[in-house]
Amino acid sequence: MISEGWKKITFLYILLGVTFGAVLCAGLINFIVDPYDLYGNDGFMPIETNQYDAKLDLFSEFFPAPSSLILGNSRVKSFDPMVVGSFTGTRCYNWGLGFASTEIILAELKIALEERNAPIELVLIGIDPIMFNSSVAIPKQARVAYRYTRYFAPKPVYTATRERLSTLFSLDQFTMSLAAVMRKWSGREGLVPAEYRADGLTNFAIRHMNDISGPDDLEEILVTGAPKYFNHVLAGWEFIGVERMEAWEELLDLCNEHEVDIYTFVAPMHPLLWELLGEYGSQAIIEETIDYVEGTVAEAGGVFRDYTHLDSWGGNPDMFNDEVHMLPANSADLMHELFTSAGLEPSDSGNEI
Repeated sequence: MISEGWKKITFLYILLGVTFGAVLCAGLINFIVDPYDLYGNDGFMPIETNQYDAKLDLFSEFFPAPSSLILGNSRVKSFDPMVVGSFTGTRCYNWGLGFASTEIILAELKIALEERNAPIELVLIGIDPIMFNSSVAIPKQARVAYRYTRYFAPKPVYTATRERLSTLFSLDQFTMSLAAVMRKWSGREGLVPAEYRADGLTNFAIRHMNDISGPDDLEEILVTGAPKYFNHVLAGWEFIGVERMEAWEELLDLCNEHEVDIYTFVAPMHPLLWELLGEYGSQAIIEETIDYVEGTVAEAGGVFRDYTHLDSWGGNPDMFNDEVHMLPANSADLMHELFTSAGLEPSDSGNEI
């Protein structure tokens, strides 16, 4: 007759086996469905596309190597490298990435200078203050990729491996896997991975190059999107992240070491969002971050412009796609204002794609 002790041990083994099997099944489903576009599987449309790998691969294939870079988060994705080329005579690549922090743009510059030995002469950096908010995590697409972590993580192989495994078996990704499966079964489309021109400009920006106004429902997008933006990246932010400042200052030092000209600007936001941030009490930390960036750029001998407010450079509030992303025509006007104010004039030289 089996004792009560053995029954408890048997039950424990069964429970552990079922739990272990469930975790393995979840990991297998996550790998096959690949909702975050991390493993290269294309059986299901991803919930979140992996722009980090895509832009790095595209950079590696961009020949001849670029001599200038556009760096920043998604707010610079509509900035046409050919405009930079026309003012500076350089061959430019747009390496804007969603939620890129200062660690990410530092990694990009190191990849260009130290890995590819690209003849970088100039960087145009779009500053979004949230790049200095440590509570906004470095995106998982970067954390799982050794090609990025090697330039900002103390233990890059360990970091990339740990993040890849924890993401593979995470409940969050499993939930997104189920959502992707349900989308496919219901016939709804998921996200189509972004396509890019050879110089990194998104095809979305190219399609909207000549638009002079945003979506028909822009006002509705702003009213609903601005509070979401605040809650997602600004709520509770009170101080500039130390590690973000360290990465930023290392980037400026690297530019000086390699004699790279520095052009920086604070990316504009829609006036409605700025008003909302005033109501929420978030303007102060943004202004503090801008003052910090301006001081460090001046010390590094670079060009700095604060274009937070549209009236500082003649921006059009109708030429936004949402509360922080401008249409390409607005972006082109900003670059024109930035470069001409720095004494540069456009020419026909630059990118040849």
